[in-house]
Formats: sequence, structure tokens, C-alpha cells
Amino acid sequence: MKRVAAGFVVLVLLAGCATPPPFKAGDYVMPRSGERFADNVSKIQIQLPPEGDTLLIYGKEWKVSDLQLAPPDPVAVPKEAASLPPASTAVPPVAEKPAEKPVEPPAVTPAPAAVVPAVVEKPAEKPVEKPVEKPAEKPVEKAVEKPAEQPAAPAATATQETKIKNAAAGATVTASSVNKKFPNELPASALVDGDLTTRWSSEYADPQTVEVKLEKPLKIAKIRLHWENAVATKYALSVSSDGKKWNGMHAYLKTDAKPEARVDEINLNNISAQYIKLDLLSRVKPDWGFSLYEIEVVAAD
Repeated sequence: MKRVAAGFVVLVLLAGCATPPPFKAGDYVMPRSGERFADNVSKIQIQLPPEGDTLLIYGKEWKVSDLQLAPPDPVAVPKEAASLPPASTAVPPVAEKPAEKPVEPPAVTPAPAAVVPAVVEKPAEKPVEKPVEKPAEKPVEKAVEKPAEQPAAPAATATQETKIKNAAAGATVTASSVNKKFPNELPASALVDGDLTTRWSSEYADPQTVEVKLEKPLKIAKIRLHWENAVATKYALSVSSDGKKWNGMHAYLKTDAKPEARVDEINLNNISAQYIKLDLLSRVKPDWGFSLYEIEVVAAD
């Protein structure tokens, strides 16, 4: 399972600006006045460079000039980051064997002419009558038995391992497209059914959008995205209380993502919201769409 560091915030750009942005992607920023963005948030990390002079952070507009660089949080280097040296692909030279000397055949001495003795003719024997042979019976071909076919593996069923508790159960889910070429590809409502054997897939194009409307506002601790192999290499997640004004809370960009299932966990710090929007921007393979098993919402205790 791959996890995204808690507390990262995506800044939503509100206006364009003619001068170059004072910050770049990856910078940590904090208010010059010493204020906090929220009760437990004193600084944020910019995932994408700002393109305007006003930023919306936790529902409040901030001028870029009122922000300053802050020291970044320490980042633990995962053990998986260590890489083995590439294996040598050089092919060792093949030693050539010396050409073998041809073997000369031994000289053949002609044998002396054999003396043929005179043949004494025997009287002609009475021919023996051969018994009439019956034609051979055609062997009966034995039917070739086909090997027994291996029974097909049963379809996965929902068990304790594939069933999860989802605070978004009963939510209304809409998607920009739906692909139903395979048996377990279902409408977007499958994204909140708590079943990790059902999935939604988009058409083979990007971008795509998925929007979830919860039955009521919730304080959301975190969101987990359960991906099938058709993952996104770039996407953005936003939340809203009314479905109109969105707070960008998380952006994901990984150009070297592999086409394999994974789970992304996004910490939302108990923010109150009723709407969740997922903007899927680029696919891992051009001949696939996007595919998710579940958008799991974890409510605050």
C-alpha cells in the first residue's frame, strides 16, 4: 500500500498573474503574520506552482504576497528507494575451436577373386501350396480421450477481506463516462458499495471526473482510493460543503507509476464536507481508461 503524507494541501488558483510565481512546486509556505491556515495547520506544501496572486486555503483567500517560505517537513526515505546496480548485459566472447584436421581414409586393398564352386542341381521340388490368407482385419481405432478441462476458477465473492465499511455508503455518485466491456465493470455507484470486487471504469480517454454527494455533511478524517491496474498517473481531489465552492486538498503526480493495483490514502484533517470531487488527468496506459474499486471515506471519530 502506498501512502501519501498527511497534511499536504493543494492550493486552488483563483486569478492569473503577469509576474513569475514566487514559489515553486514542493515549497512549504506559511503566513508572514504568524497566523495559522487552520487550527492544526501552520504551513502547507505547494504541489503545483501558483499561477495567480490570490489563493484559496481552507475557505479563506490569501494574497501570495502575504505568504513566505517555510522549512519543509523531514521526509523519510523508504527502503524501497534503494536500487540494485543494473545487471551487466555484456556477452562474453566465445572461444573458437581450432579447425580439426581431416581424417584420411585408409587405403583399401582389393580382395582376390573368389572361386565359385560348381552348383549341383537338385531335382525340382513339388511346390507347397500356400494356405489362403484371410485379409487382415482393420484395427479398430481407439477414440482419443481429451484431457479433462480444468474447471474455471470461481468468481470472487464478497468476504470479510473484500467487504469494507465505507462512510460514503448510500451516497450519490456521478461520473463523466462509464465503460462496461467486462462483467465486473459497473456504474459509478459501485464506487461506494463497500465491495472491493466490483469496480467502475471510464472510457479510454482523459480527463475524467467523478463526483460523490454524501447523504449528509461529515467530518472526513481521510479518503482511500482503491485502484484497479488502470491507475491514474496524475489526479486532483477536492471537497466542498455545497458542491459549488471547492477546496483543493490533494494533488497526485507520479509519471513513473506502474500499471498495478494500489491504494492511495489522503489525510483530510477532519474537514467538514458533503461533496467529494476526483479529477482524473492522465492514464497509466493510453489504451486503457481509469478504473477504481472503491472511494472509501473514513469519518472522524
